[in-house]
Amino acid sequence: MDISPKINKQIKDPIYGFVDFEGRETELLNILSDPFYQRLRRVKQLGFSDHIFPSATHTRFSHSLGVFHVAKKMLALVEPEVTNGNWSNEGLACLAAALLHDVGHGMFSHVFEGAVKKHLEKKYSADTAQIEKDPLFLSVNHEKISQRIIKSGSIANILNGIYPEMSIDVSDMLDDTGGRSGSIYKSIISSQFDADRLDYVQRDPYFAGVSSGGIDLEWILRNINIEEELDGNRYFSIESKAYASIEQYLVTLFQLYPTIYLHKKTRSLQCMFGLIISKVFRYIDEQDLDSVGLSDTHPFVVLLRNPNDIGNLLRLDDSLFWYSIGLFSVSTDDHLKKLIDMIYRRDLFKVIDVWKIVDSIVPDRFDESASDHFRLVQNICQKIKKEIITDERFTSEKCFYDSSERILYKGASAVTPKTQKINIKMGDRCNDISLASPIVASGAEYHVHRIYVDHSVYFDWQDMKSEIEALAKKMVQIQ
Repeated sequence: MDISPKINKQIKDPIYGFVDFEGRETELLNILSDPFYQRLRRVKQLGFSDHIFPSATHTRFSHSLGVFHVAKKMLALVEPEVTNGNWSNEGLACLAAALLHDVGHGMFSHVFEGAVKKHLEKKYSADTAQIEKDPLFLSVNHEKISQRIIKSGSIANILNGIYPEMSIDVSDMLDDTGGRSGSIYKSIISSQFDADRLDYVQRDPYFAGVSSGGIDLEWILRNINIEEELDGNRYFSIESKAYASIEQYLVTLFQLYPTIYLHKKTRSLQCMFGLIISKVFRYIDEQDLDSVGLSDTHPFVVLLRNPNDIGNLLRLDDSLFWYSIGLFSVSTDDHLKKLIDMIYRRDLFKVIDVWKIVDSIVPDRFDESASDHFRLVQNICQKIKKEIITDERFTSEKCFYDSSERILYKGASAVTPKTQKINIKMGDRCNDISLASPIVASGAEYHVHRIYVDHSVYFDWQDMKSEIEALAKKMVQIQ
């Protein structure tokens, strides 16, 4: 006789096989049909990465379902007495937050936020205080918008129909400044070891077709304990026998940055997108819509004129951009038309890899550690950036400097709640992973220092490469 619980809803998933909704979880199904949530089908998880990795076309919708699946597994450790999905209100709010954590993302995920910020930096001459007060800046911050969507309108009605003020609880789960930072439920949604990371560390390399170390999620989950502090707060710990699997998870996540997230051609496309958006937004600010072929009702125009129009956010997805560049192609701005043609032909901005140039010039020394060599390269790259960033070619947007970094693990300070750390249980003590693992303690870093050159207006871009090589040699000599 089959005594397994009846599953009310099954959704096929290539990573987990099925994402199941049962018991009280089925009360969340109406969220999936909401227009704001359906919009996530039209927002790619990895932005422009499919131009480099053709199969990386998965969406924020599928990722969010994956986060829900992983969150359920973690929640089962917090509420072990629960069967058939009949979670507590707090548990159900946690799962709703897992589903909704990305609901405020704009087109091409994080890329649109960066493009708008670049536009505002030029508008306000990089005055941070002015930028952060601008309603447009607040209207594209996906975390802030997620909370607005959750606390008002159709999704709020769905949540509050499950139990009173559920929308507030879910919003608090996603608020880094809220009072739940020490909650074990919050740590499932946002921490160094959360359901979000545990999904995309599997999903992104799978769809990109990139080999990675992978993670043994089932083994890790089987070796998770629930600890309790003196004040009653609970947190996750991981048995020491599974810490090698945690290392593998951190290393895999770390390596996704050089291989996927910070890929030079992806970043080049992002730079081109940002320049196009900046140009179009300047025309809108100047009330010159004819020059870019837009009408008063176009979502970009509505966004700039009324950033608080939350209904307009429904239209800000990837498809809007691809539709809009057809309109921009009749622009009176010849440079804008060139940029659009370049994107159509995948003629990407040229890349000058400053880090690689410096690294090839800095001599290897037998008395120098790899860490010393790394710091020297980093120091010279920073000096080169400082020296050239005010050059007319950068201020006139012929060239763009890209500096980014990623560290293996953010070292947890003494004031960081244990719910936000990765805790390894060794005997009767729980230590941060950085105190247990030599690999994590190494503090591995990956840095990007690149120049992207708009070769449609700066034809002698090879000259700049020669300049950087000469500058790097000069700086190496004076070290």
